[in-house]
Amino acid sequence: MYVDEDNRFETTTLEQVNEKLEQMGYNIGLRLIDDFLAKSGLARCGSFKETAEAVSRVGFKMFLNLTPVVKDWNEKGSSCSLEFTDNPLEMFVELPDSCAGLKYSNMLCGVLRGALESVSLNVESTVISDALQGDTKTVLSLSLKNVIEDAANEDYRDD
Repeated sequence: MYVDEDNRFETTTLEQVNEKLEQMGYNIGLRLIDDFLAKSGLARCGSFKETAEAVSRVGFKMFLNLTPVVKDWNEKGSSCSLEFTDNPLEMFVELPDSCAGLKYSNMLCGVLRGALESVSLNVESTVISDALQGDTKTVLSLSLKNVIEDAANEDYRDD
């Protein structure tokens, strides 16, 4: 339940809350990418594998002081898993039994989607396992759906 702007209580389902957490993360990711690019000094990545490794080694280290392991690549190199042995959300969040279906780590999925969309990568990220739900570690899947075409006119391209 939450209170809207007219101080009315509205009930929401866990699915709606999970979607909202992902959307909040997406909005954070849209803003974090600028800071990441400005401070990291990384060159443009040449592949999705390089991008996933950079996000893991540099991005998560920079913003959350942890480095998830990138593993379980598919043959095409377009899908992998990010395995977190420590999830900072786990340290500061405790879910009551009534919220057993809440995917609080959806926020991290949204951050990935928003940040990578800002660099022309349309990705899908989902929670595979979650330490907040009693799993031993948090694992997110990350899949490249497509590369977003540059729609800028030839006069505005940096190539």
